[in-house]
Amino acid sequence: MNPLLSIWSQPKNTVQYMIDNKRISYLVFLAILASLATGILAFADSGLFEGFSLPVILVIVTILSIIISIASWGFGSLVYTWIGKWLGGTGTIKNMSYAVAAGLIPTIWTMPIGFIAVILYGKSLFSQPVGDFAITNMSTGFYLIQNLLIFGVSIYGLVVLSKGIGLVHNFSAWRGFGAVMIFLGISILIAIVVLLPLLFILFL
Repeated sequence: MNPLLSIWSQPKNTVQYMIDNKRISYLVFLAILASLATGILAFADSGLFEGFSLPVILVIVTILSIIISIASWGFGSLVYTWIGKWLGGTGTIKNMSYAVAAGLIPTIWTMPIGFIAVILYGKSLFSQPVGDFAITNMSTGFYLIQNLLIFGVSIYGLVVLSKGIGLVHNFSAWRGFGAVMIFLGISILIAIVVLLPLLFILFL
């Protein structure tokens, strides 16, 4: 079984296969691939790299994306193990790391989108959009298509993650989905608590 392919038709079986047959190093490899798939578009239109050449920007983006992806994978494994136990689960952090990594696999298939964006737009891809209402330096068509594709793949990644959490914790995929929503809710709450004081300081 090749997890990169079987994840599309047998998500639950793929997670179990990975737990039974793959080493942690394979999960790190998946996290790195996912970072390469998402990193370019994550930093697109940011304006963070003004004055740098395109090769330097790509190196910086790659390094930052790999660090963020591996950290997120590890943190997600810890949090979903913890939340799952609240919900009556029995999983371990080690097994959860496989479920979280499996949830990244669909994203890996979006990698060509970022590469195409670099070929089409070059250094301007990372520049801050010019204009009061401008949101991107990409063409409207490309921007909409890539967002639709990424949104669809992300939804399926959520399905895979929910099934994986359910498998690891020995409960249903719906309860696995509940664990994801609880994590999302906690993250939003923390963001509000942190950002509200900053907004008051900026606008008062």
